Amino acid sequence: MRDLVDGIEEALRGGEMSRDEILFILREHPAIESSSTKRGKGEKLRRALASMDNVKKVGETVATKYRLTDSDEETKNHGEIRSTANKLVWDSLRHGNGVFNLEEQEQWTNAAIEILVRRGVAEFHSPSGVYRCTGKAISFESFEKKLTSFSLPSRSMEAIDELADELRKMANERTPIKYLEIIPPSDPNKSTIVALALEILLCVVRKHNATFAET
Repeated sequence: MRDLVDGIEEALRGGEMSRDEILFILREHPAIESSSTKRGKGEKLRRALASMDNVKKVGETVATKYRLTDSDEETKNHGEIRSTANKLVWDSLRHGNGVFNLEEQEQWTNAAIEILVRRGVAEFHSPSGVYRCTGKAISFESFEKKLTSFSLPSRSMEAIDELADELRKMANERTPIKYLEIIPPSDPNKSTIVALALEILLCVVRKHNATFAET
């Protein structure tokens, strides 16, 4: 347990993270690898986090994240770095077909890219020399996520379940999503599917309106 706690502390020195983000960073840690199921890995991480006095829980339910009480988040620059990370993801999803535009770098761009790579939100493509969004970018938010509640017809809930299955197939086949040009997450939850649907719909509507304005 002590080795896993040390690993968690090292991960959280990069700032506030969800359990999934910590698991991604520690996926090759012996204590995590020894569990054969995702549930088992998550339970080990939960117990380790609960035993750590220097870890603070931020938010609840799907928005829950964790941070060290003396982590880099409390330094004067961490807010700017997280804002830059959000902007990079925003621009790449909505204007860059999943590619990060690093031509006009800001002061905190390199630090923000480092956070995004560490959390599995971005990856470097050596052939093209660019950073691209991964499926995790769809649900990424460096600050606390907004909780909401709304009602959907039963057909929409059925559509979400069907989309989850189809997105898993696309992820396994490494097939990018049209309009966004990113490979979907391999295990999408309902929140991720809704966020993804909104990004695609926004892209479709913008392209339609742009075409209509030209005619």
